[in-house]
Amino acid sequence: MTLTKMLVLGIGLIGLIALGLYGFGKKSVYAEATIPASPQSVWAVLTELERYSEWNPAFSSAVGDLVIGGQMKYQFVQDENTSYEVPATVLQVEPSRLLIQQGGMTGVITYRHEYRLEPVTEGTLLRISESYRGIYVPFWNTAPVERAYQRVAEALRDRVVELGLQ
Repeated sequence: MTLTKMLVLGIGLIGLIALGLYGFGKKSVYAEATIPASPQSVWAVLTELERYSEWNPAFSSAVGDLVIGGQMKYQFVQDENTSYEVPATVLQVEPSRLLIQQGGMTGVITYRHEYRLEPVTEGTLLRISESYRGIYVPFWNTAPVERAYQRVAEALRDRVVELGLQ
């Protein structure tokens, strides 16, 4: 076998492995909280980006435009030892109901992040979910991120209550 054929076969094999990992590289995280206030009140706090540092334990800052196609930058604090900037593109905005954003490195790791607000008897059910895809995902531990999002859900509930919003 010639060197050229070996190189072509090697590149093809690497491509197949990467494609397989991309196809199987899927994970997600989820958090929720019931907030004793209307979806409008919860939305008002969630979308007041300049005040994130006052209450949000996972996003110490958020800047950008929460409009479809808007570009966002978050400073994500996963835990006491891990913090990094996360850029996102806003995909969907339905005030007082839904906010969807996405970002990442195509093929390596991408994410789709959703905040869903649902009116319930007790107020609003907040659901935070994030799904991941890419060749890095099978090797990535999502547990710390899920814990961070649960802290966000609880902190958002506490902030809405603290502000006396209904």
